[in-house]
Amino acid sequence: PLAHGGYSYVLGFHDHHSRLHMFYLLRNKTHAAVEEKMNEYLAWCTSVGVAPKWMPSDNANELTDPRVKSKLASMNIRLTTSSARVPRQNGVIEKRWRILSNDTRTILNETRLPTSWCWYLVQAHSRVSHCLP
Repeated sequence: PLAHGGYSYVLGFHDHHSRLHMFYLLRNKTHAAVEEKMNEYLAWCTSVGVAPKWMPSDNANELTDPRVKSKLASMNIRLTTSSARVPRQNGVIEKRWRILSNDTRTILNETRLPTSWCWYLVQAHSRVSHCLP
């Protein structure tokens, strides 16, 4: 379902060392949109004192764009991609997506909120999980 504002995609980042993760809404999956959100994520990492060294990803074209690769290389961040159709190679973020999806569906079901509120629940879940051990 579309989130408020017409967004229909979510891009997630997870830092293995700090165990912090962030999710961003995208209207479309263009290289420019992904690069903009990646820059927001890297700025957020800097603001909380985290310096990512490695960025695993699935083989999405928008994440393997040369502009994205050069941006990461300039910041000494290694980009690795998983094999096609092998989600277990990105196990940590896949597990985070599963937990996030299950919790969001549960809250929507229990509170009877409209599905357009999904994004607010995703944000709240992400912020609360940063505070938990």
